[in-house]
Amino acid sequence: MKIHPGCEVGPSGCYEKNKHLIIGVDEAGRGPLAGPVVACACHITEHIDDVADSKKLTAKKRHQLASEIILKGQVCIGIENNMSIDVSDILRATMAAMKTAANTLCKKLGGKGLIIVDGNRVPDGLVWQSKAIIGADDSQYCVSCASIVAKVVRDHIMDGFDMTFPGYGFSKNKGYGTADHLEAISRLGPCQIHRRSFGPCK
Repeated sequence: MKIHPGCEVGPSGCYEKNKHLIIGVDEAGRGPLAGPVVACACHITEHIDDVADSKKLTAKKRHQLASEIILKGQVCIGIENNMSIDVSDILRATMAAMKTAANTLCKKLGGKGLIIVDGNRVPDGLVWQSKAIIGADDSQYCVSCASIVAKVVRDHIMDGFDMTFPGYGFSKNKGYGTADHLEAISRLGPCQIHRRSFGPCK
């Protein structure tokens, strides 16, 4: 069930519309073999038609919605590159990107509120009260918005890397381990943005 803007579920049930600041947080890029993990924190109270989990939308629709979300809401981005992922691990890097995005937006908004994070855990050190909800990217409006923006931002980054590191098909595979991408790694070797801690790139 889709929750209306401003009425996301918190620890005590449903928060009343416009009486609490709600931030949704989601990430894109945990699974790829190359590129960064990108997190987005989003606060939005205006309704936008067709908002859903980014994985259920076409690329064209995601770009359209991301532009509208950025225009009507407030978003902050956190990025951890492949070197950060390799030094720590993908989970720690994801939590770091989420923390950066969420805390930056909290400070921008001021006051107090609730941070809803997609998944089963929240980053340490968040400045507001927080709650992890599995499947929040499909049930919590602000998290759905965050998932869309995170995906669009990361895809844009990977499109840029496709020009910098030609031959790997980053504009098409976005760094994921497709058959063509694996063949390119075998033929060319890993490039500077590959995650060397991930099996095929070791």
